[in-house]
Amino acid sequence: RNPKYRTTAYAHFLAMREHCRVANGYTIVDDVRPRPMKLGDLFPAYSFSENFKYLYLMFAETPRFDPAHYYLNTEGKIMRGLVRA
Repeated sequence: RNPKYRTTAYAHFLAMREHCRVANGYTIVDDVRPRPMKLGDLFPAYSFSENFKYLYLMFAETPRFDPAHYYLNTEGKIMRGLVRA
């Protein structure tokens, strides 16, 4: 629980909430450079399995993930660690 990573993750969350939040959830941003940002009209399902799962695990008070025995793949799925035969 390195404070450096928690600070960065929190800044990412605040930016998502400020720039991607819409009436019924979140949406994509086509280009982050212009202000105001141009919002898209969809929200990819993988954003929950990736972004929000990582944010949840980062800020959960009780550890929800044991990195000694499990790992997260690029899709945010919890996988059992590899064991040598």
